[in-house]
Amino acid sequence: MSAERTDDVTVLAIRFRGIPSEHVAQWLLEPLPTTPSRVRGLVRRTLGSWGLTSMIPVAELLAGELVTNAVQHTQRPITIRLLRTDHLLCEVSDDDHRLPVVREPGPLEEEGRGLYLVNQLAEHWGTSRVAGGKTVWFSLAIP
Repeated sequence: MSAERTDDVTVLAIRFRGIPSEHVAQWLLEPLPTTPSRVRGLVRRTLGSWGLTSMIPVAELLAGELVTNAVQHTQRPITIRLLRTDHLLCEVSDDDHRLPVVREPGPLEEEGRGLYLVNQLAEHWGTSRVAGGKTVWFSLAIP
């Protein structure tokens, strides 16, 4: 390197084509006791329309568990979003800032199984704080 060159520059070019709108489904639902059941139906219909019927049982179970947790911890509407890319991504957002913690429930415990199931069945999952609360998500590989 010559003495005249004191700084290196790297240019990164990314071509992002985005996600087609027909591969995104989003709902804003009130946190009612019937909301998890409603979400399972929405997931079932959406995945069916996307030709992902083999993914329906696990995806509707996991989405229902995340929504059940949101219903228990929030008073304001919950946002549910499904995205189809090379994976299926499900995001559930609510206004509670407390992040969930995975724990292995005891054999006689009635609560605490939802996130445990997500942890066991999803390819990846996570949670993050957002301006209005938190988002909990999971992804499943598309066969």
